[in-house]
Amino acid sequence: MLQVKQIKKVWEFTVTFFIGQSATQAVQLVCGFLLINLMSKGEYADFTLAMAILGSAAVLSDLGITQTLTGLIGNQITDSGKVGRYLAACRFYRNRLILLVCLVLVFVFTGFGRKYSWSFETGFFLWLSVVLSIYFQSHVAMRKPLLLLERRLKDSYFCELLASSVRLLLIPLFSLLGWLVAPLVVFLGCLREALAATFYRKKTADKSKNPDRGADLKEEKKEILGQSMPRVPSLLFGSLSGQFMVFAMGILGTREGLAEIGALGRLGMLFLIFQSAGGNLIAPYFSRLHSSLVKIKSVQVIAIIVLFCVSVSSVARFFPELFLIILGDGYGHLKYEVFLVVCASLVRISSMLIFSICLARKYVYYWYSIVDIAPQISVMVAFILFVDLSSLLNLLYFGLSMATAKFASKAFILCVGIKTETRTIT
Repeated sequence: MLQVKQIKKVWEFTVTFFIGQSATQAVQLVCGFLLINLMSKGEYADFTLAMAILGSAAVLSDLGITQTLTGLIGNQITDSGKVGRYLAACRFYRNRLILLVCLVLVFVFTGFGRKYSWSFETGFFLWLSVVLSIYFQSHVAMRKPLLLLERRLKDSYFCELLASSVRLLLIPLFSLLGWLVAPLVVFLGCLREALAATFYRKKTADKSKNPDRGADLKEEKKEILGQSMPRVPSLLFGSLSGQFMVFAMGILGTREGLAEIGALGRLGMLFLIFQSAGGNLIAPYFSRLHSSLVKIKSVQVIAIIVLFCVSVSSVARFFPELFLIILGDGYGHLKYEVFLVVCASLVRISSMLIFSICLARKYVYYWYSIVDIAPQISVMVAFILFVDLSSLLNLLYFGLSMATAKFASKAFILCVGIKTETRTIT
């Protein structure tokens, strides 16, 4: 009887995830593809560059700190005092990182502003929107695990959907008013993050109790650093390599190429539901799983991932028009490019899902960054030395090669972690 109830709970949780994630993804997809179709190529190129900078800056301002919360809090989620201490320790590091990153971004936006002849107002507004987005994202990243650990997916999706829906409603309005330019579109994303942060804070207000002013958080800070520091070199490298194609095109290529690589990158949004499964389903589930079941459950997850990737990549190879329809005019000639982008997106998502297991089981070792970075550095050096990176097609080959190298690293770390944990319990 107890087992039947557990199965029912897991089923209800999974169904809620897919319904909620599908709805959230649908809103994000509509927003993304509306922008591709409504913005001029020049404005979309500037928007693509700003979002690439935001993506790298977001990683640099976190360095894996908030990702440790799920594993560290775990079954202590009912202890509001302990949860509050972890959040306070997390804020201590994040606030300092955000300040440092924001100062660095002044020089980044100044450099790109000169290349693309942005006015001072355009550059400043892009910088401000990116900075505020980073700030609000940090609040979401710290509060979201509290809902996920209690499996309150409905509340989590309420926050995401409401914030994203406001952005969706404003995009057509801005288009009608002629305001769909890069700085204002980036600001809409900032507004979305601000709303999400507000909603998450209200939903989790009773789950954490702030420690007394001047309280000693040495133990919590030590635990957070213990889980995040081994990954810092990898995250520093990933913050730049993850957006390397956009930055390479932005520096070496043309504005049209920048718009095309940005539009193709949006196809990855089609698979956000599976990417989110790592943090929303897999990590919370594996964090509470008994050690004896980790190996078999990991094999099951990987088998599902492989089957899905083979199926979707086959569709992209033989029927690329299905993907090109949503990109609109100006991108219809990118058929083979679509196949490469879809394959790279699937491999990246597979890496994220596997790493969710590693993070949930605390498979973070002192040699983590070496194993994670070394294969990618080899790929990057080879392409920089021997390949013309001003070509869109070559950049897509680079992206696929980097994703494959990262997947191999994550799979190796998972295998070592499972082997070590199995040996411990026996």
